[in-house]
Amino acid sequence: MRRLVGIVLTILAACSAAAAIADAPGWTVSRLEKDAPPEAARDVTGGSLDSAFHNVAAERIARRGWSMWLRVRIETAREAPEPVVLVLRHARTARATLFPPSGKPVSQSLYGDDPHPRFTQDALYFPLGNSLKAGDSYYILVEQLRAGSVAVDLRDMAEVNAANLAHTRTVALTIGAMLVLGLTQLLLFAWLPERAMLYLGASATLGSVYSALLLGDGYAWLPFASETLVTFNILQVAGSLAVGCDILFFRELLDFGRYERRIRALLKAIAIFYFAEGAMLVAAGGEMLRLLTLLANLGTLLVWVLIVPGMIVGSIRGGNVARLLLGAWALTTLITIPRILSYVRGDPETAFLYYGFPIALTIGFVLKSCALAERVRLQRGGRKFVAGNAPEDDEYEGVLQRLRMACEHAAAAGPTTVIKVQIDGAKRIAAAHGEAVVRACVAKVRQRIRNALRDDDTLGAIGAGEFLVVMPGANAQAAAAAAERIRRRVSESAVHSDGVSLDLTASVGLAWTQTVVEVDSLMAQADAAAATADHAGGNQVVELPA
Repeated sequence: MRRLVGIVLTILAACSAAAAIADAPGWTVSRLEKDAPPEAARDVTGGSLDSAFHNVAAERIARRGWSMWLRVRIETAREAPEPVVLVLRHARTARATLFPPSGKPVSQSLYGDDPHPRFTQDALYFPLGNSLKAGDSYYILVEQLRAGSVAVDLRDMAEVNAANLAHTRTVALTIGAMLVLGLTQLLLFAWLPERAMLYLGASATLGSVYSALLLGDGYAWLPFASETLVTFNILQVAGSLAVGCDILFFRELLDFGRYERRIRALLKAIAIFYFAEGAMLVAAGGEMLRLLTLLANLGTLLVWVLIVPGMIVGSIRGGNVARLLLGAWALTTLITIPRILSYVRGDPETAFLYYGFPIALTIGFVLKSCALAERVRLQRGGRKFVAGNAPEDDEYEGVLQRLRMACEHAAAAGPTTVIKVQIDGAKRIAAAHGEAVVRACVAKVRQRIRNALRDDDTLGAIGAGEFLVVMPGANAQAAAAAAERIRRRVSESAVHSDGVSLDLTASVGLAWTQTVVEVDSLMAQADAAAATADHAGGNQVVELPA
């Protein structure tokens, strides 16, 4: 038994040693530690400065100022059926010049003067031929390097092509998904003219263009583009316009409480800024480009400050729309922030961060589409605006049916709350401004009440300027908070209609039960509470004892 164990251990050790030898790199990378200007290329490549080169890790080579010299030394001779390619990664802005042992230097840059298709935006490729001799040294001058580091690798052409094709497929799938989603939303807008649908469709379509330019190198995806400043700006133009549409989308779906009017106006102004910036970015460069980029980043931070509290509050209150939007925002933010930090620090970009960004964008757009669908469902599910003085029969019967079911199951399902809301002075407003103004005001007040409720609550019109709210499972504390929220929402700002501005208030009556009771008894209690609030001057909440 011991002999068998010894044999097994020996075999495992031999396999491990063989694997280590097989994986041992046949080349080393070193960096010139003393400053050498680009004009010193003859001295550097001639070997007179070889003693100043120190070995570094090939997967992450920290930059030395804005330029640095690297040396790739072949330690083991290599013969391959495919050409060997020297890959310089994370060289987004760099211009690299390769000095081979023999032959002319070769210069490459992602934003050079000679357009040619590539598969990735951050890698430069230098074919070295099929045969590498031991002792050969390849020198690389890296200039205009803004990232914190670069990575050097030697790969067979077949490996490079396979990796690039896999990259192309991944990026194409994510871009295609966003493009299909965006175009579908734009087509649906013709059938359902919802402004939020238009904003989401435009944002998704522009987001697909942005991702194509960012991850697919752009110049290989768009044949009409050339590697010029204008082409590089297309990336930022698409991004700026997409952000503007996204802001308008969140503005349409979110509820901002008592500050809604001011926040919506501010978000609209920020969206207009992004659209204007997109127009200016077409030909911006130099200091103007940096200034616009800085302002765009500050605008994004301000948007976060404005919309995140609204999403969090809406999610706490049980709103599925806010929850879906918060999920979409959190998903893209959790990927974007580490990706930016990785770029600033110059860390090697992992596949998770590289592909996570477009995948997070795609999932985020899906969640936003679900949020939009949920809002449309809420608006169509018996919660349409009442366009007349009398309530719609089907809506009135629907809210009564919901109340009957809640009362029947009150003992098992928890307490049931009924809230009656009546607009103060509705008859006086009708006499002074006409029925059309009253109808428009009632529609807007109804939307404010709807925004103050949970998704599972039922709202229905029961008379001229009167509404009934059924809240299953709401205890006394939650019901009182909802009633006060409704009162505050109705009176938070003036209602505008046909050039008339009205400061409306509401009398709110509250009744709730935790036992099985008659519907008529509970409604009478809520009606009496609302009447008491009205007789006391209105604009208040009254809860009568059971």
